[in-house]
Formats: sequence, C-alpha cells, structure tokens
Amino acid sequence: MAGVSIWRTYYAANEWAEIQSGAKTSLYIQLFGVLFILNEKVLGFESSTLAALKLNIPPVDVHKYVPYSTCCRFGLGVLVYMFVAVLQIIVRKGLYERFVEDKLQQYVDLCSVSNVSVFILVTKRFGYYIHGRSTHGKADVNMKEMHEFLRKEEEDLCGHRGLLPDTDQQTFQILLPSGVHDQFLRLLVPLTSYTQAADRMQGVGGRLAKVDIDRVANTHYMLNKFLSGFIDHSFKDLDYIVKDRVMLEFLLDIECYEVADRGYFYNDDGRSFSSVLFYGNESILLIFDVLLFSIIDIAFSDYVLSMILTFILAKAIQGIRRSAGRRNLVRKALVDERFLT
Repeated sequence: MAGVSIWRTYYAANEWAEIQSGAKTSLYIQLFGVLFILNEKVLGFESSTLAALKLNIPPVDVHKYVPYSTCCRFGLGVLVYMFVAVLQIIVRKGLYERFVEDKLQQYVDLCSVSNVSVFILVTKRFGYYIHGRSTHGKADVNMKEMHEFLRKEEEDLCGHRGLLPDTDQQTFQILLPSGVHDQFLRLLVPLTSYTQAADRMQGVGGRLAKVDIDRVANTHYMLNKFLSGFIDHSFKDLDYIVKDRVMLEFLLDIECYEVADRGYFYNDDGRSFSSVLFYGNESILLIFDVLLFSIIDIAFSDYVLSMILTFILAKAIQGIRRSAGRRNLVRKALVDERFLT
C-alpha cells in the first residue's frame, strides 16, 4: 500500500516466491519411502509382482526365468506411491502444520506485521485478497516497539487485523468490478515498453536505466495508491461489499451475483489463495507423478529407475514454476529481481 517501505514489499515478495512451489509432500521423503518399500534389497515388495509366486528357483536367479506381471507392478506401484504420499499429507496436516509451522498462515501473519496487502488475480475480475494492514498503523519500528505491538494484540488491547472492524478475517475470494482491471491497465500506460523493462530487470546485472527506474517507481506508487483507495471505499463508482457465500455458491464454487460497479469480497477459510500455489493443487500433481511413475515402470520394469526419473522431472517442474513465479512478480508487482533471493 502507499507509504510502505520497499524493503517490506521486497520481503513479502520473496516469501511469496518461496511458497509458490511448496507442496504438502516432500519429494525426498517420497523417493526414500517408495524405494524403501519396493526395493528388493530392503522390504522387497517388488518380488510379489512376479508372474508366479511359488517357485523352486534360487532367489538370485528367479528374474532370469520368471517375468514380472505388468498389472501387478502397476497396481503395487500406484498403491505404494499413494500410500506414502497420503501418509505425508496426514502427518503434515495433522501434526506438522499444527505444532511446528503453517507456512500459509505465516505468510498471512507476515503481511499483517509488514503492513503489506496482496491482490492475487486469477482472471481479470476474479482472484484473492490478503488484507495485511497493520492494526497499529505502522510497521517501520524497532524491535522493542514490535514486541510491544505483538503483546497488545495478544492481550486484545488494540484493533483486530480483519478488513472489517472488530473482525479477524484477512483473506477473501474477490469478484471485482471490471473498472478495477481497466484502471490497473491505464496506470500501466506510462510503461509503454513495460514488457521490455521487466525483461531488463531480469537481464545481466538486473539493472534498469534511470528513466525506467523513475517510471517503474512512479507506476508502483500510483498502483498502490489506487488499490489502497479501492480497499478504503474511496471511489464512488468502484466499490465492494464483504459477504459470505450462499450455499449454492459454496457447493458449486460459483458466483451468483452480476458485477457492475460493485464487487464482492467473499469470506473464506484463510487458505483459498493456495489454489494458485502448488500447495492447493496437490491432488493434480500427485496424480501426474503417479501416472508418470507407472508409465516409466511399464516401459522399463524398474521401480528404482521409475522413482528417480519421476523425482528428477518433479524437481524440474518445481524449478520452472519457481522461475515463472519470479518473472510474474517482476512483471505484475514491479519488483526488481535483484532483490528476489
């Protein structure tokens, strides 16, 4: 928002870049767990997929004479892969996020402490909003003041963090008036070569010419001012209301209201914005990994090779997502990539 220290903006951007490719399951634990169960030299469940089980052949020579059953290998591979993944998700949701750390909630808390709010647009009019305005009106404070602010919040001696007075609701699904996106594009007009400017931010040394710095800084300020005004109901022809979804909207995941010059901020469970992260698309990623693992195993009949190749490709996809996310931050949030770690 307007007046926000750029260091806090960069810090919030860095944390967002970090959680974009984070998932509920660890690829390293998945690799170890699957190979531990299937590999013949450990638990050895792979031997149960032979086309014949009772043979008078030494175990060392059995593979020379008895082929594997493709159906059995596929079924066992999918079962073990899913078992390890689901076990990870249960442990993470039930124990780790409850007693160790919940990175999504930590990010929401960071936004509030940093006095930084975040708009995440999936389409021109639909997206998510994290309300990060500090209840104390400022965030550029020393350590003593910060601890005093947190103490006041713990003892309920100050306002609440929510968008509405006396509420703690900080995250919303948003349906915006078309005018918001139109104004956003108009504010970017001074950056007529914005794509090239964003590319130069990511170029050698990440340096921009002074004229580009001035344009980007001014546009960044104007965008923050406009979005702050929108949140504060400063525009008569661009406004919004906060409401809960009706049952039909909740069940079908749709919006039943026509948006003209008034938008809607729907209260959510605090985690709906995860749908734009790997975290919120775990089921899709898991199905992809299982199918990839199974296809490779059908081709080579080797669980170790299948798991290693699946691991490598999954890490590559994470890297691509991380790189694309950083580029998107540079383009949309006007953040200089030199400050993205």
